[in-house]
Amino acid sequence: MNGQVRKEIQDALETLNKATIDEKEEIKRIMQNRFSHAWELFNEQKGRVREKVAQGQEMITERFNQIDHKVQENPWPYMGIAAASAFVLGLLLRDHHNSR
Repeated sequence: MNGQVRKEIQDALETLNKATIDEKEEIKRIMQNRFSHAWELFNEQKGRVREKVAQGQEMITERFNQIDHKVQENPWPYMGIAAASAFVLGLLLRDHHNSR
């Protein structure tokens, strides 16, 4: 009897081992498919992000060139703004320094 029980236990362990191997392969296949899909989505989004960054850089460059052109055509208003800003900043810093 002891030999028969041992054989049944051994058969059950072999069956369990085979089922585990099959399940492991199935889980591995599912994960690879999902990972592959996620990787495709990531690469697709990465391309879109690069495109948007390039568009943003182009817009900034255009705007900078427009401002540069306006300043070169008529620099006096911009110099006045810079001087007024510096004056106000100086007043604020002086008041802050004197309040200590």
